[in-house]
Amino acid sequence: MAQTDFQLPDMGDPSAAALSPEQDRKLGEAFMREIRRSMTLLEDPEAKDYLRSLGSRLSAYGDDSGQHYSFFIVDEDSINAFAGPGGNIGIHTGLFAATENESELAAVVAHEMAHVSQKHIARQIQRAENLSLPALAALLAAMVVAGKSGNADLGQAALATVTATSAQMQINFTRNNEQEADSVGMQTLSGAGYDPHGMATFFERLQFSSRYYGKPPEFLSTHPVTRDRIAEAQQRAQRYDYRQVPDSLTYALVKARLHVLSEPDPRASLRYYQRLIEGGQYRSEAALHYGLALAQGVLGDHAAARHELDALIAREGEHPMLLSARAHNELEAGNLADATRLYREALKVYPGNSALTLQYAEALIRAGDAEKARELLRSHSREHPEEPEVFRLLARAHAELGEQARAYQAQAEYYFLSGDVLGAVQQLKVARQKAGNDFYTASSVEARLAELEKIAKEEKEDRRDREP
Repeated sequence: MAQTDFQLPDMGDPSAAALSPEQDRKLGEAFMREIRRSMTLLEDPEAKDYLRSLGSRLSAYGDDSGQHYSFFIVDEDSINAFAGPGGNIGIHTGLFAATENESELAAVVAHEMAHVSQKHIARQIQRAENLSLPALAALLAAMVVAGKSGNADLGQAALATVTATSAQMQINFTRNNEQEADSVGMQTLSGAGYDPHGMATFFERLQFSSRYYGKPPEFLSTHPVTRDRIAEAQQRAQRYDYRQVPDSLTYALVKARLHVLSEPDPRASLRYYQRLIEGGQYRSEAALHYGLALAQGVLGDHAAARHELDALIAREGEHPMLLSARAHNELEAGNLADATRLYREALKVYPGNSALTLQYAEALIRAGDAEKARELLRSHSREHPEEPEVFRLLARAHAELGEQARAYQAQAEYYFLSGDVLGAVQQLKVARQKAGNDFYTASSVEARLAELEKIAKEEKEDRRDREP
């Protein structure tokens, strides 16, 4: 099997069961490439902004010692969430829909963050020190994908074949991890101001609902919930003062947004929100009108969407997601001058907002101001180097300006972050040809090409070694 300079430390002592920050980062990057190759991710900047904000609030009260977290959304209607190396945490769109309040969602996120902060992943791979980095990443991603089948034993059995440990020992160890993540997660949940009962109520509702389905929610397969575990969660919650925590408007808007984005038939979304509004049964009236406006916009009824959004902003104020939707509606209606003006004004209210920045860059490119978009995206890429969408738009801006070498270079980063290492290598080879006498660009392309060719070679050798 191909080896790399990625060597795990001796983790026989649980207190030392941790990867170095650099090892964790490299493994996390490789893990995300595998995830992007095997799962469909929803690259929605507004939903991801919300998860980042939620994660930051929880992290401020967590036991993470400065751990970096990165959140991504899996476009699956199944109810699941998982943590990976590098602080990468995935949330299924179905989990958003299944939560009844923000404290329940925060409870799941806090639970997954606890898996990271308590070094559970490092402990799981503590006997796999002879594996290459690509093999480790592929193994961890395979465990996640195996969970989609509803059979957690597939992932545990895969791990057992590597660690020379029985599957039952690994399953028991995972149950201990779950208990620890529940305890640490609840402390974090309460400290951040959410209802600590949210964890127990969510677990209990999932277990109750599973009685009526032949296949339980995936969350129950990958995070086994027993009556004892629910009782323990309830007992822990009772140690904290009861608090009634209102949902944030952002939580309600994101739920509605994901509902529309995940629904293949926008007419179904339109009818859904019309029915709920007419019935007068809702937790958030604003979220229903927001969802209705999004569905109207997708269907091309921009006048109706404009009316809904103007009324919402008048009632709710200048919330960034409402301002974004208003500007995007004008963009899709072809009113480029109005769209760029609205984005520019919104960014004055919310400077640095990731979703508004990316959408503003898109509007600038469409309006013919690629130079301004390029500078905006260059600055944003330094703050968010892990976001594929930043580099996709940056490639477009460079191409519009005739900067072919840099366009291919940015497109290579988009491919790489999307999991296509070979595609990224090919883009960089073209960038090298297009660079010509531009010494600075040629040098940066050559350096990056050497890095990615090494990664591509290691992954190719690892796949070959794992073939039967």
